[in-house]
Amino acid sequence: MGENVSSRRPSRGTAWRKLEASDSLGRPLAEWAHVTPRFPDGIPNSTLRTANIAVQQETALVWFLANLKPYDLSGSGPYGALNFALGPYAPSPVRAFHALDGEFKGILPEQLILTMGSTLGNNWMWIDEPPFERPQPENKDQFEVALLKALGQLSANIERLYPPLGGIGHNHPPNDVPLSPDEQAEVLQTIEEAKAAIKDPPKLKNAWSALQPALLKIGAWSAAQIATFSEGLMSEGGKAFGKSAPKLVILAVGAHFYHHDAAGLIEAFLKAV
Repeated sequence: MGENVSSRRPSRGTAWRKLEASDSLGRPLAEWAHVTPRFPDGIPNSTLRTANIAVQQETALVWFLANLKPYDLSGSGPYGALNFALGPYAPSPVRAFHALDGEFKGILPEQLILTMGSTLGNNWMWIDEPPFERPQPENKDQFEVALLKALGQLSANIERLYPPLGGIGHNHPPNDVPLSPDEQAEVLQTIEEAKAAIKDPPKLKNAWSALQPALLKIGAWSAAQIATFSEGLMSEGGKAFGKSAPKLVILAVGAHFYHHDAAGLIEAFLKAV
């Protein structure tokens, strides 16, 4: 069984999971899992290996869009190479098949990897400085820096819901976004309050708690967008990437992981102070 990228280097959307008492017999004592909106605690690789094809495809799509973006030569950076292991600043586009095969070889059926790779094409690049690359903070100052960055990324992702998706010539936002403009403005303001309360843990906790209803609403929307796009991906093929759906699904993947990143940091920060 081939070694995958996650066994050599953590990637965004993967987590190292230890066997728990409630897990089924025969599971490894510890293994990599893939975190998705459908599986917020992660689906272990041993479970993913035997999951149905829809779950396998959706999980691979979430990982792919969490780690790669459409190729842009002007923005090629440390991971703009054919593989994590190759030299930095290589400008070559990433082939979707190579990325998926590196991550999922021996876990997903070879034919699924081939089909997804062919459909997604050859014009991608690794996302620069992804959140998973941040080292775990070791002191209060590092926590504050990391948390401000995570909240800023979450805010920027939510801000992108309006107005860009309405398109040129539209005076109103699309109907398939999770928040109204007023709700979006309230969420962005509350995130700013959380950032301002970084040195006041009780206020930070209250602001983060106030965000949860809206963030859970965004999370449900994210899961639906990803599932819908995954279902249609194979029937429409590469043509889907010329439509608005990828913009929505890329935002959905970002919304899921920026929320996940911020939540993990806030939980650890509040325990540490």
